[in-house]
Amino acid sequence: MTKRLIATAVGLSLLAATAIAQDKAAEQSVLVATVPVQRGTLPDTLTCYGTAEPQTGNTSSISLPRAGRIQQIVVRPGQKLRPGDAILTFAADAAAVMAWEQALAALNLAREERAHVEQLLKQQLATRSQLAQAEKAVSDAQAAIDALRREGGGQPFETVTAPFEAVVMAIPVNAGDRVAAGTSLATLLRVDAIVVTIGVEPSQRGKLKPGETVRLEPLDGGAAVAGTVATVGAMLDPRSRKIEATVDVPRDGVLPGAAFRAIVTVGEFSGWIVPRAAVLNDGKGDRVFQLADRKAAAVPVKIVGSDGDWTVVDGDLDPARPLITEGGYQLSDGMDVRTEPDEADDKKPDVQKSGGPKS
Repeated sequence: MTKRLIATAVGLSLLAATAIAQDKAAEQSVLVATVPVQRGTLPDTLTCYGTAEPQTGNTSSISLPRAGRIQQIVVRPGQKLRPGDAILTFAADAAAVMAWEQALAALNLAREERAHVEQLLKQQLATRSQLAQAEKAVSDAQAAIDALRREGGGQPFETVTAPFEAVVMAIPVNAGDRVAAGTSLATLLRVDAIVVTIGVEPSQRGKLKPGETVRLEPLDGGAAVAGTVATVGAMLDPRSRKIEATVDVPRDGVLPGAAFRAIVTVGEFSGWIVPRAAVLNDGKGDRVFQLADRKAAAVPVKIVGSDGDWTVVDGDLDPARPLITEGGYQLSDGMDVRTEPDEADDKKPDVQKSGGPKS
């Protein structure tokens, strides 16, 4: 009985000693998370910011060639118009109405005079020269009518309409205003003449080329819009100290004044694709850690490029060794490490995430 008790006590002591040793070993190691390493590519992107605005030379000022009074304005700035939509109603000035009536009276009188001369010529009481003069008077009176008609004559009241699909940029007049001939009544912007102007750092200008696809993300929320680089400037903007580039957008794709983040894919990076957090710097250079027989193996690397949460590096990584992604900041080369007991050796990063790599 005594021997049995002694044996039991010795066994418990051994178990306790083993547990203590395991706990001590665990305290001296670092808990890490790992993923397999893989090669692939990441997009090389250029991120800029800009605002949607009218393309130079694509705004139109609507005016009338005669004086008059604004009766009613039926639109407001920012409103979208289709061709033929009413903008305002206009009443011609009394002098313009009188000029039209006088021109009509002059034409009627000239026609009557010509008819009279033709009758006299048949009776040999007038000459052909007199008939020619009468016909010229009719021609001159008709020309005066045509000129007034081109200027809106014969329309004491008129509805001014949009000549094309547009957005109302400004209405510089008010209902009741008396305006002179040629006064701007409305400023319209063609809906297909809106571009997003972005600012590019001078050092990045060489990467941007006309025709490249741009992803435009509204800063105030909403769905992204695809655009195309139209022009790349050749001088610095004096205020922003950046190069201005314009991006063509789809018809009805953006609203004037909207702010965007523009992401342009200008190439791609190739190499080892690792999570950004896995790349560390000790002041001497960048490095990552791989798991080698439950020890941390430091591998010097060179960063090729990054996109989102992923980084492409170049270095002598061993594709058979998992990459340490968490806990690396506590490690040094050769340090003991441990992983979660149920951590799968074949766990892989989700390379399909936004901006993620393509293997």
